[in-house]
Amino acid sequence: MSSQNLTILNKPGSCLYYSCLFLTKQQKLNLQPLLSFIWRTERIPRFSSEQEVVITQLSWWQKEIALAYNHQATHPLVIELIQNIENLAEQNNQSEFAQKKINSLVSSLSYLISQQQDCQIDNAAGFLHHANKKRKEFIVLAAELIEAEPLEPLIISMLCELLVSIDIVDGFHRDAASGLISLPLDFLITEKITVDVLTNTAQINQQFWEQWLGRSLKLYNKLWLQKHPLIEVIIIYSVLRLMALKKSLQKASSTSYSCYNSRPTLSPLQKFWLSWRIRSSWNSGKKPLRILTP
Repeated sequence: MSSQNLTILNKPGSCLYYSCLFLTKQQKLNLQPLLSFIWRTERIPRFSSEQEVVITQLSWWQKEIALAYNHQATHPLVIELIQNIENLAEQNNQSEFAQKKINSLVSSLSYLISQQQDCQIDNAAGFLHHANKKRKEFIVLAAELIEAEPLEPLIISMLCELLVSIDIVDGFHRDAASGLISLPLDFLITEKITVDVLTNTAQINQQFWEQWLGRSLKLYNKLWLQKHPLIEVIIIYSVLRLMALKKSLQKASSTSYSCYNSRPTLSPLQKFWLSWRIRSSWNSGKKPLRILTP
């Protein structure tokens, strides 16, 4: 595997770097192509305003994954991702494992493509279904690639919901600009959030984001005591993103809140120390509620 494809996990600064800081070198090597694949494909809808361009690009990646099983893929990232999957299948003597995982990746991209036409989510149950469709296969595969114990279905579902909730916080401003609003309709009704509010920068209010932050924190607290290396990775990543949002909320007034316009961030030094604090609390079993309470 080329060292170039370890850039995300070897270069300090990103949340992914610090969330994977405590994995072994081999676990990082196994996980890196999958993380890069997710990062590349899911940025496509957010950074293009042309629906046809988005669908074309996602379809190309979908075709690459499908071709990879017959060793006909051309993109180095896809080749390495499938190679890791095939190595795992060989280690476990599961001849059908690789094909099953490749089909899952193709299906995940199909779901991303379908969202470009219809991304309405009616209620909390619909949001949970959306979160599972978007993240479940990746979470299951990630656990297998780092050779960790299988996760319980309920835990997987909570991890999916947490990641998608944080994903909304991280990229809502870009999604809304592309007409993609993956928030439950009943939540918007309860909070009296209209389409005009969602698409008008000046009207986005602090209470809206505080409500969503609280939703993410509830999931985080439920997952804290689950001892598993992949959950630890997701916990650290989640805390870094949630703390960045909390910092943005504290700096902003109700009339000047800018989370809608720019992705909340922490400095590399803040991420470094926060990741170590979370790791220390994780090992001791002490939940860091003081630093996470909104």
